[in-house]
Amino acid sequence: MSVISIQSKEQFAELSKNNKIVVVDFTASWCGPCKQVKPVFAQLAKEHSKEGVVVFVSVDVDDQDDLAQEWKVEAMPTFVVIKDGEEAKRQQGASPQFF
Repeated sequence: MSVISIQSKEQFAELSKNNKIVVVDFTASWCGPCKQVKPVFAQLAKEHSKEGVVVFVSVDVDDQDDLAQEWKVEAMPTFVVIKDGEEAKRQQGASPQFF
């Protein structure tokens, strides 16, 4: 399964409800570090996604600013792991140690 590009707050909520773990990449099209880490995130999604268990999603902060505000995203990229609807881990920046 590939990275799912979030198009609405409702889509994000539905994926969060239907999957035990959601790994979120808060990104922006103009962000250089975001572009650098994108292939790594895509590879992780390909290797580890499992429907109903783990899903990898990408949220463009310019298109989905309400989600970015709700999750208190202050820098890009920001990665958030959501487990059972709650934030379990957060990393700002394109640090490979997070993965």
